[in-house]
Order: sequence, then C-alpha cells, then structure tokens
Amino acid sequence: MKRAPLKPTVAENALVLGIGNILMKDDGLGVAVALSFKDAYRLPENIACLDGGVQGVNLLSAIEGFTHLIVIDAVLSGSAPGRVKQYEWDDLKDLPWLKRSAHGIGLKELLSLAGLDGKPRHIVVFGVTPKDVSTGMELTPIVKNSIPRLLLRIRRCLEEMGFTIKRTPQCTKAISQKR
Repeated sequence: MKRAPLKPTVAENALVLGIGNILMKDDGLGVAVALSFKDAYRLPENIACLDGGVQGVNLLSAIEGFTHLIVIDAVLSGSAPGRVKQYEWDDLKDLPWLKRSAHGIGLKELLSLAGLDGKPRHIVVFGVTPKDVSTGMELTPIVKNSIPRLLLRIRRCLEEMGFTIKRTPQCTKAISQKR
C-alpha cells in the first residue's frame, strides 16, 4: 500500500543506520550500504547516515531524537542470498532472526529499548539475506550486487516519508564501485 508522502517539519529528521560486522563477510552489508548512501546522495541537514557496526545497545543514544529510522542489516530470513526485503516496525515483532545476534543485542531488542524513550514514529528495516558470514572483509558478489538496489530503495523510502534527496556527482561511481 503506497502512502502519501509526509511533509517533514523542522523537527522531523531521519537516521539511515547500517549495522553489522565488517569482519564477517556479508554481515558487514549494512555498514557498506550506509557508507555508500552517504557518498551517493547529497543529504539535507535533517538526514544522517551512521555506521552502527556492532555497537548494539550503544546505538540507543544515536537513535534517540530521530523521528524516522531506516536500518540496513544482513538477516537470516530463509530467502535466497542477496534477496532484499523491506519490513515496517509492525512486521518485525515476531520475526525470529531479530533475536540476539553477533551485535551483542538483537535488532528487535534495540528497537524496543529505543521505544522506551519515544521511538522514532516510522521505522523501516531493509534486510538482505547473506550468503556467507564466515571470517573475511569482502562481501560475496551476490550480496554486493544488492547494494545499488538498496540505495535506490532507501532513497525512495525517504522520499515517501517526505524528505528530499539529491544525487551527488559521485552517485554513479559510488553505486558502480560496490558491484
């Protein structure tokens, strides 16, 4: 169901948060996407990108104060490797892959804790099924190839929330380098 775009007020802002362990191949996807998104688009002051790595509960202070949150992470959803899925907050409540993880605290717990101090009113998670989470710093080709799709989907998601995003001259380069 397509929503009418919200018009951000001065008090509205968004955080694009990439989480994952860059030392475990495809688990580092969220971090790679957040960094690529920051390079690919000219973001207004009310949108921030953050490499959340494996900070777990330490991310609570980073999330606090944002009205919109987009999280990117590798998720064991049972889908084919490289498959991108988009979840709204209400979809997340019963998904088993959100329980405790290598990040020290599961995404579900992190977002629930964030809700204790006024969670962002709009939370979207982009999950990509990893192929390989063994030790190593390179994404597998099939997961790496999902990055351009993710960048576009994140941009569209923010635009549907009412934010304006512009490409940088490096946009094409940022997208093609991640392939």
